[in-house]
Amino acid sequence: MSFIGVEVKKTVPYNKVVKHVNPKLYEDLWEYAKATWNNTDDRGKVVTLSKAKSIMRKFRYKLRKKYVYKDESPDKDKDKTPENDTSNDPFEKYDYLDSELWGSFVAIVDSEEWKPHVESRWNQLVSSYPILDLILDDRSKMYTVSRAPFNPVTKLYELSEHFV
Repeated sequence: MSFIGVEVKKTVPYNKVVKHVNPKLYEDLWEYAKATWNNTDDRGKVVTLSKAKSIMRKFRYKLRKKYVYKDESPDKDKDKTPENDTSNDPFEKYDYLDSELWGSFVAIVDSEEWKPHVESRWNQLVSSYPILDLILDDRSKMYTVSRAPFNPVTKLYELSEHFV
């Protein structure tokens, strides 16, 4: 695991969505990384902080999937290496997690703000592009939705011409 990965998980509260985290935490993380790496300029700042935010999003997803919704996929016990620990206690595996935040984390991951709005976006796309109604596979639907950026002018999710 990367230095930034470990530090961001220790520093940033896991019970908050990235956009609700105080930006100063990320700035402080960058300053700490700069000092640790004996770096004097900010050339890597954007990339490093982008990576840190991505790591936190993936970490929250993993916590939600494995410990809140208790993912029971068939491959769950396939690999029992320390990195793929099957423990049901996140505080056992991640000793830096603040257990006092767990209750609010569980509450927020069940909120509408946290859940992706795939279904509503899909319905909007189908009304705009009726040909999409032929897609039946859920993964294909999710992929299509992920490729449809929001247009602030039309207030709709839109697909590029080559996609349809």
